[in-house]
Amino acid sequence: MLVAAGCGGAGAPRSVATSTSIPVPALAAAPGADPSTGPVGPLLAPGGRYLIDRYGRTVLLHGVNLVYKVPPYQVVVGGSGANALTAGEVQTMASLGFDVVRLGIIWKGLEPGTAPMNDPAICTPGSPRASGPDQFDQAAFDAYMGHLDDDIALLGRYGISSLVD
Repeated sequence: MLVAAGCGGAGAPRSVATSTSIPVPALAAAPGADPSTGPVGPLLAPGGRYLIDRYGRTVLLHGVNLVYKVPPYQVVVGGSGANALTAGEVQTMASLGFDVVRLGIIWKGLEPGTAPMNDPAICTPGSPRASGPDQFDQAAFDAYMGHLDDDIALLGRYGISSLVD
């Protein structure tokens, strides 16, 4: 069962089911995955309120939100400053029982173009067309995605899954 904080308000279900009747297709588990220690991915979203693991068990995730909403709009592993994510911080999250992090993507960091938001030259209905000079920077995109990969890898080393949003 997945119970997300803030969803459903007061009186939302808080119990955890241990089985489900949802049919599960045969999926390969990750090497070394141990179903006795928790959910085994990949996780499935068959519809409804719950995620299930490869054994058809509903999954309860314990997580936090990690989004950096000011320039440079990304969390950096091994950096310094307010947007740095350190191994010590991730180890602390894992020791507190967190097993998932929502990694937020800020579009301005991913594609830092110069045109105003909803520019009619870009956002007009019709056939797709080039967005104009300086609207897409491959190097900025690749750097942003590289930092995201680093975040996911660091979290994964401590058994924390990432939900990229």
